Amino acid sequence: MKLGKISGKALSCLMAAVILLLCSSCKKEPVSADAQQIVNLLSGSGQEYNGGIIITAQTGCLGYNENSLLGAKAGLKTQASAIEVDISFLEDGAPVLAKSFYEADENSVPLKVLFEEMKRFPDAKIYLYLREISNIQGIDELVIEYNMINRVFLIGVTESTIEFLLSCGSNLPYYLNFETDEKTAGDETAVAKELEGVAEYCPMGIVVPAAKLTKELVESALNNYGFEVLAIDAQSSQEIANAFKCGATNIITKSPDVAIESLRLLVKSTAEEVTA
Repeated sequence: MKLGKISGKALSCLMAAVILLLCSSCKKEPVSADAQQIVNLLSGSGQEYNGGIIITAQTGCLGYNENSLLGAKAGLKTQASAIEVDISFLEDGAPVLAKSFYEADENSVPLKVLFEEMKRFPDAKIYLYLREISNIQGIDELVIEYNMINRVFLIGVTESTIEFLLSCGSNLPYYLNFETDEKTAGDETAVAKELEGVAEYCPMGIVVPAAKLTKELVESALNNYGFEVLAIDAQSSQEIANAFKCGATNIITKSPDVAIESLRLLVKSTAEEVTA
């Protein structure tokens, strides 16, 4: 009887170890395969990627729900440099993680709870995608209270909301959404002209859908205006590779593990080429 218990326990441990090994294998192999695909897409392009690029995890990453605390934690644990969440407000003005005022309720994660969690990741930054702007001051107050200055950035800002944002007297750095058609995005002169209208608002940079990113757009933004370029919603291998190829400053993705592994492989291959 006693021997049976020991054998059962040993068998359970063995099965747990096998399951853990299989799960680990299932988790790592697709990442390595996707990362290698990105590197393959970049090989032979003759274009240098931005070695100081930031990888930002969206809260819907790794299969977790968008704007959930678990999703934010998962993104932070990938060792991404930053996370991105949507921000709306409750009726009392409290900032919460939600895609709209109508989705914001008592079940939404308060921004202050996320700030509290980020104390465990003192080097991580956070990009707040403003889905509405009714209480920008409330965000500023939390940034000061939780000592998040220089770690919090506003995105999702449009030319229709920028005036209100500026009138609020917020001191938080912000990035303007920038969308252009495919023809214009590939014409550096045309892009530079469109960016003139953005420059008057003095943002830190622009947020561009990864699928619409072009090298001409990035070069014009960086060289002519000193704008950082955030490639948002880079989900497929092709979109992540394109963000690297175009020289984006920041890749915002639900696959931060893939992007981080790709960056590691790119750094490694570059170092090997230098020493060869």
